[in-house]
Amino acid sequence: MRIIFVISALALFLYSCNTDNCSDKLGFKIDYHLFDDIKIDGKSYCDLVNGAIKADKGCVLALSKVNVGDFASYQHGAVLIEVIDKLTEPEYLKIISKLDDKERKAIYYSYVWAGLGIYPKS
Repeated sequence: MRIIFVISALALFLYSCNTDNCSDKLGFKIDYHLFDDIKIDGKSYCDLVNGAIKADKGCVLALSKVNVGDFASYQHGAVLIEVIDKLTEPEYLKIISKLDDKERKAIYYSYVWAGLGIYPKS
């Protein structure tokens, strides 16, 4: 009986470590380990995404300005595409219109293109 309890407890522990609560709430998959260290104004990456899909303008702007590199840029781009789909493109563009031209180009070339899997010509 004791061995069954230990195995059950271990299985529950391992399952809980692998649960992606952020993706469960959002309806799309996020490789959240890429964004564990991101905290902006006390909000985690997952909090920013949740706020952004609820049209919280501050979260949309903060999420859009998150600066990541390497593989994380593809995942972040895919997340931005999902957020844009949920908000609608005109609403997203209206929100980020507050950013300067350099910031909007960085979002477009670094993340949106990567999220779509399209690589612009240099």
